[in-house]
Amino acid sequence: MSTSDSAYSRWRRDAKLAAGAGLSAAICIGITTFFLGYVGQAEARQLIEAMMPNSRLLCSSVLTVTATILALMLTMLSLGSSSDIDLDDIHYYRIKSIALYDAIVFGLTTVLFLMHCVPIHKSEKIPEWWYPTVYYGVLSAAAIVAGSIVGIVAMLYLAVRDLVDLIGLRDRADKSDAHPESERAPTAELE
Repeated sequence: MSTSDSAYSRWRRDAKLAAGAGLSAAICIGITTFFLGYVGQAEARQLIEAMMPNSRLLCSSVLTVTATILALMLTMLSLGSSSDIDLDDIHYYRIKSIALYDAIVFGLTTVLFLMHCVPIHKSEKIPEWWYPTVYYGVLSAAAIVAGSIVGIVAMLYLAVRDLVDLIGLRDRADKSDAHPESERAPTAELE
């Protein structure tokens, strides 16, 4: 098995781990939602009005997080290109996939955020079924958005971990090889 095959299998394993983390978060939030039980039209309308500020805050926070992650991807690219180590193509593919998923979540969250700005709940000509549908729709969308962010952050963590292993720890090993034990400065031992 070559180095790139090993890196590819590690990337696949990490992608599955991140997807599992995101899916688990979304499912936990979704299950919590359905434990609340069915709500009727009047109760759903009140709950929608009560949760709108929190839902807007969630959307705003997710937009900030996804924009920051895109900036971090640029930093990872510059770290990879400025290092003396030739990184596998899979490293750049990993950055590209994180940026793609991040951009998708950014776009979907923007649409969800803009939907919160439409004052439909103030209209009196809305059918009976509309409020419970919107209530569960908003809760489901919040669960998906939260799970997506958990997955993206997990993918980012795993990519940074591998980058540190490749660049940071390898540089430390090279320095320790260049200075044998006898030439190193003495260090104080902790008691």
